[in-house]
Amino acid sequence: MDNNPFDDAAAQAAAETDTALAGEQSKVGLPAQTALNKMLPTLQDQKTLDDLIKTVNAATNHNEQVAALIHNISTYAGVIVTLLRNAR
Repeated sequence: MDNNPFDDAAAQAAAETDTALAGEQSKVGLPAQTALNKMLPTLQDQKTLDDLIKTVNAATNHNEQVAALIHNISTYAGVIVTLLRNAR
């Protein structure tokens, strides 16, 4: 079985993307978390947001993520509305 001629280019592009995103992620860090804590003062809201983030970041396919979000929409909606209201 021959190797795909694009494997090396894809691996290099993925590594470059990871590096770029790591740099951007380090900029978000603590100030963003502090702002989120102010927007979501209750521990339950913060836990719900963490759950939402875990669902979106899960190593599952798009359809599984959408299904999980739909299943939990009533829980997530309150936190999303609170975030949007306090983000102004």
